[in-house]
Amino acid sequence: MDELLVIKYTINAKLMEMSIDYSILKAITDLGFSESTASYIKNMLKGGTYLLELPTGAGKTSLAIILSIISAKYLQKKVLFYTRTHRQIDEIYKRTLLLTDYFNGRSILVTPVLGKEILCPMAHIYGTPDPYELCSQLRSEGSCRLFNKFMSMSFLRKDLSETLDLSEMIEKVLSIGVCPYYFINSLIPSSNIILSTYFHLFNLPQYLSISPFNYVIVIDEFHNIPIFYSNYRFFHIPQNILEYLLDNISKLDISIPDYGIQLVYRYIKCKDTCKLTGENVNIFSSVLSNIFYHLNDIINREKLSLDETLLDILIDIFPIIYKKIRKIIIKNGYIYFISYPIEKLLKNLFTSSFLNLFISATLSPNILYSRFIKRIFGIETSKFINSIRIFEDYTPPILNMFFIKGFSSKYPLRNKSLFENLANIATKIILKYGSSIIFTPSKDFAHALKTELDKLVLINKLNILVLENIGDFYKSSQQNVVIILSQRSKFSEGVNIFRDIKINNVIIVGITIPSPSVDVENVVRLSYGYTSKKYILKYGYIHQGLLYLVQSIGRIISGKKKTINIFVLEDRLRNYLNSSLLPDWFKKLIITKELSI
Repeated sequence: MDELLVIKYTINAKLMEMSIDYSILKAITDLGFSESTASYIKNMLKGGTYLLELPTGAGKTSLAIILSIISAKYLQKKVLFYTRTHRQIDEIYKRTLLLTDYFNGRSILVTPVLGKEILCPMAHIYGTPDPYELCSQLRSEGSCRLFNKFMSMSFLRKDLSETLDLSEMIEKVLSIGVCPYYFINSLIPSSNIILSTYFHLFNLPQYLSISPFNYVIVIDEFHNIPIFYSNYRFFHIPQNILEYLLDNISKLDISIPDYGIQLVYRYIKCKDTCKLTGENVNIFSSVLSNIFYHLNDIINREKLSLDETLLDILIDIFPIIYKKIRKIIIKNGYIYFISYPIEKLLKNLFTSSFLNLFISATLSPNILYSRFIKRIFGIETSKFINSIRIFEDYTPPILNMFFIKGFSSKYPLRNKSLFENLANIATKIILKYGSSIIFTPSKDFAHALKTELDKLVLINKLNILVLENIGDFYKSSQQNVVIILSQRSKFSEGVNIFRDIKINNVIIVGITIPSPSVDVENVVRLSYGYTSKKYILKYGYIHQGLLYLVQSIGRIISGKKKTINIFVLEDRLRNYLNSSLLPDWFKKLIITKELSI
């Protein structure tokens, strides 16, 4: 590998001398980026691995997009850009196309990789929980007219991929009667910048053609990767939850073969240790995938309450990785799922890339993430950047953190009296300081708090109360708007929906420290390589709680806001304000104050 690295950096140096038009650095500053940013980009274009930690809204993603465009246009590198959700792909796709215009980069083909669950209209027509199986069936029968039209096309209309809006692009493709999934995927081999979710990082498409040191990897919201990797490799669910779901399967409008249901029932009734391998794993996993696809409907109808870590695994991870599961073990009331090892593939991918850029607002402590990329990606050295000023005119807001004593969200203290007191204090804050976003440790906590706030709405003239359903509220001119969100909400990370609204107040009612779980502890063991209880507590529980907190507050941080008021109704948080688990940028912005209400 040492010899390969020498060759790599020799090639890099020559490319820098021959291919880079240094006038692009001026173009970067003309866009409002600082001179130091242009200098950093110039250095990054020499290759290597970089961890970039900066405040929300400071321009991390913009820098990554610029770097991607320059790498594609001037160094002829293929860029693999990964982010957490399809929603974030849509945002990055629009911004990338706009900036390629600025760099005269219309020759650059930017392609989003989306799954059949998003792109296949037949799945919605047939109402199937598994669009991949439906697609396979329809193609084998020759009855999918969209796929048949795609196969009969003598040319591909690249111009269809150049609209700024993903939904419009899909509509254009459908308007000519072609399958959007296969059309978009047909563009990937010739694409310069490929946008996809984390799933494709661990499952590289077979049609993706990359050669050593001729590609760049960018990962947005990188703090999620160690958790995603751990859950991908090994996770578990309680047997009793699956038994409950199976008992209520008749209420679901889905078709699952009887032999599949019978097999699952037979194994989950196992009183000793049971192991599944081979075809039984495939059948068992397929049945569960169908059920979990409808899990939100079941939860809403049956008023179920599930741990949010488990819920994320069942809804977001299991349905897309179930075909990668190689072994299932049922033991002591739990079902354990073990996937095929992927470390070798990941190490080959990352050690053979020209440039790796991992970005997030929360990559502290740096030693933790450096340890992860060394252990799982095989990257021996990396550079941590957390002090760059990306935009010349960007000034982060001051965070006035008001501590209100006497509150804690610890599980034993969660009773009706706590929620009544929280609702009373939150109402007083809102009436005095104005519209606020309330971040809670969980959805259950949010619902309990909402119940108490509902009783105070008319009395105190709180005009709007929104819970996990944002809609068009941010266009509203009403006063005393209240938004209640879990710190793990889909709106609590990576989405810019709150930055331009006129809400400068955040109320924190608790820390989202995960409940005790084997899956949480496995993140520390598998991703970071720590086994002692000390590190499991520190990095599995406390670190995760603080990470969710900072990400939540980051939702309303922007350069347009000079100050943000953070009202803390959680006594424990004060003990962590100087912790190495918090980013330096966050600690520097905080001004602590006491408040009596």
